[in-house]
This record gives sequence, structure tokens and C-alpha cells, in this order.
Amino acid sequence: MRRLICFEPTTAIFRKEAGEIRGFWRAQECAPGRVVAFKLNEAHADHFVDDAGNFTTRYGTTDEFLALASEESGQDLTWFFRGYLYQAALPDLRQTREDGQLSLEWVTGDGGAFPMPVEVEINGRRQTVAMSGGRGRIAVPAGAHVLIDPDNKVLRRDAFIEEWRAAGGR
Repeated sequence: MRRLICFEPTTAIFRKEAGEIRGFWRAQECAPGRVVAFKLNEAHADHFVDDAGNFTTRYGTTDEFLALASEESGQDLTWFFRGYLYQAALPDLRQTREDGQLSLEWVTGDGGAFPMPVEVEINGRRQTVAMSGGRGRIAVPAGAHVLIDPDNKVLRRDAFIEEWRAAGGR
């Protein structure tokens, strides 16, 4: 009989607000890729039910979930989970633009590297900026129209949302 592994709501994964959890899963698809997210779900599904349709439950830990995610992705995702689950604040994407370069830098609560790639649109052309060590650079012509994360895929700190909440927003 295969086993269903449940992750208890008391683990770090479920301590965040509901909106952040949705964003977390969306961001998870950006980091290791949609195929890995599907494989991770498939790996869980493989443990749900036996051939007769019966299942048993075993409560797993956050560490087991992290190990499964890393195994399925073929990558060490410690940075990803450390950045989203073990910090009170969301990762902050800082930007500076000078001398024809756009510099991006992830800042996390523990100061650790957060190499989440970032999509950037420059004058309507989209490119992905690799963020080795949590930093990346891309050439930007003077006067160019730049959108960082144009589809808002990456869960990150947003000063506008913080101001809206401080003013009484939900």
C-alpha cells in the first residue's frame, strides 16, 4: 500500500498568510520550473492510493518536503525554501540603474544568497536575468522603458502593498 504524506499546518510552509502561500507556489514554479512542480505533485500522488483505492496517512515534516522537492528538481533548493519559509519578510529585489546597466540584487532576512532568476522587459523585449549569488546585471539603453518581473510571477516584497496595508488595506 502506498502512503499519503500530509504536511501539517504547523510546519513553516503553512505559517504564512494564505495569499503568500499562493504566491509561494507560483514562485516555486519559477525557480525549479513548471515540470518540477508537476513532478513534485506527481510524486505525492504516487503515494496517495493503492491499486484498490485505499490510502494511509503519515504526517511528514517540513524537512521531508524540502528533501523531496530538491530530489524531484535535481537541484539544491535550500536557498529557495530558506528565502521564503524561514524568514519573516519576503525577499526584496533591489535595483539600481547607472552607466547603461540595470543591476538587480536580492536581499533576504538572513543575508543569504537568493539566486531566483528575474524576467525583465526592456522596450517590449523580455529577457531572463540570471541571479548568480543573488545578483545580476543587464544592459539597458538610455531612456529605455524597463519592467522588472512584468507578469508579477515572483513572490517578493512590494513597498506599495506594505503602504496599502498600513493605510488600512486588507
